[in-house]
Amino acid sequence: MWLGGRWWSKPALAVGILLAAGAFTVGAWWFDARAHEGEPFRNVSLDAQLIGGLDRALLEDRLAAVAEQVGSSTVVVDLGDERLEFLARDLGIGVETAATLEAALAVGRTGSTWDQVRTWALTLDNRRPVDVQFTFDEAVARSTLRDHPLTLDRPPVHPSATFDGEVLVPVEGAPGRGIDIDSIVAAVARGVLDREFAEVEGLWLEIPSPIPFGEAQSVVAGITDRVGAGIVVRLGETLRWVPPKPLYSWMSSTTDSGSLEIVFDGQEALQYVEALFADVWRGDIDPKFELVDGEPVFADLGDSRAVCCSAQVVPMLEAVVLGEAQQPVDVPLRGPTEDESLLVARRLGVSELVSEFTTEHACCASRVQNIHRIADIIRGYVIAPGQQLSINNYVGRRTRDNGFVSAGVIQSGRFDDAVGGGISQFATTIFNAAFFAGLDIPEYQSHSIYISRYPYGREATLSYPAPDLVIDNTTPHHVLIWTSYTDTSITVQMYSTPYAVVTEAGQSVGRLGACTRVETFRHRTYPDGSVVEDSVIATYRPGEGLDCRGRPTPQP
Repeated sequence: MWLGGRWWSKPALAVGILLAAGAFTVGAWWFDARAHEGEPFRNVSLDAQLIGGLDRALLEDRLAAVAEQVGSSTVVVDLGDERLEFLARDLGIGVETAATLEAALAVGRTGSTWDQVRTWALTLDNRRPVDVQFTFDEAVARSTLRDHPLTLDRPPVHPSATFDGEVLVPVEGAPGRGIDIDSIVAAVARGVLDREFAEVEGLWLEIPSPIPFGEAQSVVAGITDRVGAGIVVRLGETLRWVPPKPLYSWMSSTTDSGSLEIVFDGQEALQYVEALFADVWRGDIDPKFELVDGEPVFADLGDSRAVCCSAQVVPMLEAVVLGEAQQPVDVPLRGPTEDESLLVARRLGVSELVSEFTTEHACCASRVQNIHRIADIIRGYVIAPGQQLSINNYVGRRTRDNGFVSAGVIQSGRFDDAVGGGISQFATTIFNAAFFAGLDIPEYQSHSIYISRYPYGREATLSYPAPDLVIDNTTPHHVLIWTSYTDTSITVQMYSTPYAVVTEAGQSVGRLGACTRVETFRHRTYPDGSVVEDSVIATYRPGEGLDCRGRPTPQP
């Protein structure tokens, strides 16, 4: 071939063309590389979108969008009978943006210069995809899975002890079910590695009870050995038996503490024991009452208790069941609640007002202080059936240390002063209350001189050690004595259950030497219809300082 005046052979021409083409390609590559310095080459794509020629800021924005898309994509966990859906980010899947950026910039810039030129030339018309670099945070995945409701889809049923209607029996537990976190984490990790995590497989995990069935068997066997014949309970000297069947019916089990424990239905146990001793009453009580809105309310028993039963009997029974205490169980009594107070009072027979008497006096004399003091001491005293109240024995000597002062008295038929003077007004008032309550008054003495503020012939005086005033409770019910006063009066009330209907049946007045003898008759009609007549006697001197023979009495 003639060319430029020279003859070129065809092979040489071909080589020249190739060299020229190579030089052109290298030059084009070099200029393209310089044009995209710090940027991806043309035709480079990320997540199916071209990123060639993007500057670093735009490339970082594109990577952030890809990361957001990946993080908000859905990952399905296939459990066979359940399909769980999570956001990829919640399972710890994310995009390593820095590594992905470096990978995008490295496309066409690795290997020898010839390899770079060749790759550049071959892909001028083809996209060069960049793989997104994924990350996986196992801790995030585990946290998300632990918080999922199906982590414990079905809790294990622990072994238990239950009453089957006859005895206490052990009941075997059953395993629960939950998602197997380890299997899901491993599957997600593999999916991220394989770049296929839209759907992964997981497994269910069987969750056994941490409490072995043998523990329930052992607990039931121990209880059966200890109380299979029942429990003996004691109130005072009275013994009663709680059979095993009701005992077992109060029992159930709990595993809240991590082991099997027996618990009692305390309310049922308490009610059973209360019913067991419903007919038993402690006789060694000293009941105390308060008056509330005119009703006697049971207030206290001092050091003893009278209501069966204290709730403390429940842990005492439990202690025997658990082998922590021995039989018999001494049933503790308790004081009544407010709601029970009136019922307890009525059980004693202290239910309503059966008699009341008031006497009046002038205000503000020193004797009034003595009247109030003895009324305070007697208030709330309870006379049990068959028992009596001796005022001198109960109140004791009237002294200044005991709150009494000097006031008027009658001594040897003459008016005088002494510590405790004036309390005979209280004696007369309680005497009359007892008279109309139908109580016996085996020991009393009237004033030796009649005083007009007292009922004629139906009154009493007091001194220490004599004369005394003694009141017997011959009724089958307790009698509560309640006192109250004003500046000008003293009142004594007696609360009990009405028993005898009392009427005053008249008086007879006669002479006893120079003295006047007054006999006051009383009729008591009892529930069986029988009527008993008795009387009280008062003897009055003819005047101050005179005896029943009309002679002067010695000066006190």
